[in-house]
Amino acid sequence: MTQIFKLNDFTSLLNYNESEIPLFINRQNFIHQQHAAHIHDCMELVYVLRGGGSEQINNKSYPVLKGDLYFLNENDIHTFHTQDRMEIFNLMFKISLFNDFEKNQLDILKKLFRDKNHISKYSLSPPFQDKISTMFNSLHREIREQVSGWQLAAKLIFCRIMLELQRYISNDSFIGAQVSGTIASRRAIDYIHNHFNHPISIKELAAACKVGRNYIGELFKKNTGLPISKYINLLRVQKAMRLIEATEFSLSEIAYEVGFCDSSHFSKQFKAQTGISPRTYRQRLRSKNATKLMP
Repeated sequence: MTQIFKLNDFTSLLNYNESEIPLFINRQNFIHQQHAAHIHDCMELVYVLRGGGSEQINNKSYPVLKGDLYFLNENDIHTFHTQDRMEIFNLMFKISLFNDFEKNQLDILKKLFRDKNHISKYSLSPPFQDKISTMFNSLHREIREQVSGWQLAAKLIFCRIMLELQRYISNDSFIGAQVSGTIASRRAIDYIHNHFNHPISIKELAAACKVGRNYIGELFKKNTGLPISKYINLLRVQKAMRLIEATEFSLSEIAYEVGFCDSSHFSKQFKAQTGISPRTYRQRLRSKNATKLMP
């Protein structure tokens, strides 16, 4: 059964009610954790400060890297798995936080939280990562310390965060064709997730997205922050990790199962992303499981 987390459950941890201000932020560290599928009764922003893993949103899996920002609607079913250590800011809010004027100014609320074709993930550029991290830290401090006027200060900082994200996405990710760019990128991501275990050419991906071959690579990178080939390899390694954890297939079988043409390339990509070889990863899992079984 899918767990349901309520905003008020989190705000009460810091001794305030969501009726005071429907906004909460937490800074969390995870080490080798798998979180069960769950939903929230509010909107959610997840910003990755360091580490990596995989995030699954409504049955779509995304590689997680430093600088990634996830936009989650209320009732989006999601879970995540961490590699080694991962640190995130987890920000939750309700639309009732904003008045009508603010909603009209913050077009991002409609595009990223109300549009069914919205893209769930953006990979922020390094300079912008620093800017966003600073604002997230300021918001976190206001809500934790709760000095005089903290509710107003927290709302103002959050409005600034949303405005900065709106400007960043408009300038960097939707140049020339906001709506068509969003839909084409979603088609590309869907196509990759449905065909990752087969060879994927730029020609067939562009055709599936109904855009030109020369445009698809640029469009994809602007919306995800990654070249197409790197995204595919990240996804394949994430899928391989799940198979290593859940099956006794040989590493060669797993390599072919997730779309790598040979074991050598698979091992190289796996180590580049995780820091260890797939063989070492399996050995560590077995050692960890054996320790758990000890009386």
